Amino acid sequence: PDFAYSSKWADDCFDIDYYNSELYQTVNASHKVQVTDLDGVQDREWTITGAGTRYYIHVSATPEVYVSDFDNDIVYVTDTSGTAIRSFGTNGTGNGGIRRRCAACRIGRLSVGVRL
Repeated sequence: PDFAYSSKWADDCFDIDYYNSELYQTVNASHKVQVTDLDGVQDREWTITGAGTRYYIHVSATPEVYVSDFDNDIVYVTDTSGTAIRSFGTNGTGNGGIRRRCAACRIGRLSVGVRL
């Protein structure tokens, strides 16, 4: 879809994804996910479980919302209303390991973005 960034959206937006005519954005200062329509009108929000300072987001086709906590090496999975489904990840380079430099949680695009 074609849309331009608008100041109506969160000032502290760190990452954003689009699903079903809605924008899902991570707001770092308040540790929240905010969901808005394409005009920037907020529909709902929820608090991210972790205590990190930077969060990446992806909404899959299933639909599930994946939020990677950059500082704590974990990915939180919720439904599109914010209800927790599961989480995964630990610090490290082995199976299930995510290093602090997790680039993004593009699960639906087959890459968790682990940078070693």
